[in-house]
Order: sequence, then C-alpha cells, then structure tokens
Amino acid sequence: MNQPARQPERGSEPFPYELLVSFWQNELRDPDRRAVVAHWIENDTRWKAHWESLRWFEAERAAALQDAKDLENFPAGEVREFCMLVAQTGGRIFDALIEGQDRAGPHTREEWDQETDRCVYCRRMLRQVQARASAAAVGLPEGETLVRDWLLGPYYNEPLQKATQRVLAAREPTLRRDI
Repeated sequence: MNQPARQPERGSEPFPYELLVSFWQNELRDPDRRAVVAHWIENDTRWKAHWESLRWFEAERAAALQDAKDLENFPAGEVREFCMLVAQTGGRIFDALIEGQDRAGPHTREEWDQETDRCVYCRRMLRQVQARASAAAVGLPEGETLVRDWLLGPYYNEPLQKATQRVLAAREPTLRRDI
C-alpha cells in the first residue's frame, strides 16, 4: 500500500483543499489514497464539514458568478441604509440574525430578508457571514474557510471588496424603508 497523505491535525497545518477537490472531482486515481480520503470524510468532523459544503456546489457557483457580475455595477443607484450598515460592520450586523435574534440593528429579520432578496451586496455579505459561522460551528480552525468558499471566493471577493469601498465612500445612505 502506498503511503497516503497524512491527515493534518486540526489547526496545526493548512487543510489540504486540493486533495479533497481531487477526490470530489474523481481525479484521485490511487485507490488507496481514495480509501483514506473517504475514511477521513466519514470519520472526521473537519473533513465531513468540507465535504458537505460541496453538496450544492453547482448552484452556489452559479449564484457566485451572477453575484460577481452584479457587484461590478453596484451600487447602480443610491446606497441604502441597509448597505451602509453592512459595510460599516463588515457584515457583523448579520451575527444577530444568525444567532436567532429577531432584529439586527434597527431592522427586523423580515426587513433584512427582503433586503437580502433584492440587494446583491447585502446578500453576498450575508453569505460570507453565514459561511464563517458554519465553519466556526463545526470547529474549523480560525481563518479556515470551507472548501466550497475556498473554491468560490476568487469569483466574488474582489468585486465585493470594491462594492464595499463604494458603499463606504457614499456620503449619505438613502433612508428608504419601503421594502
């Protein structure tokens, strides 16, 4: 039996994203290595969390590509109060909603739901916060993103950062509550 890659200890070394992606794409041809990776996915919460993040990958990829395209032109109109709150907190305003609270800042959960349904900026920022919360909930080391987000980040990270800069550069948000 060939010596398989050693499983990294939690927090001691970077997660081997490429190995898991090769397994997922059925490009890992060595049956012994495939068996070892399958074992890790089955028995280790860190590996299982990464694996599960790929469940709806194609839908997530389509959304990330569309969001990246839409973020290039954001904000097309005036910056809304929601966007300003999200940008000013780096998305942390969503923590309250993720923790189950009925409000985040001055807005109700229902208002935020409506906002994230229509605003690409707020929706993508919420998605990033949810991804960080998911990673933390399964005990991934600080700063380790799920493999899904590791794969998708290059599509939308730069457009999202630029949109944040544009939001923060706006002088006054349009205080509209007609959502």
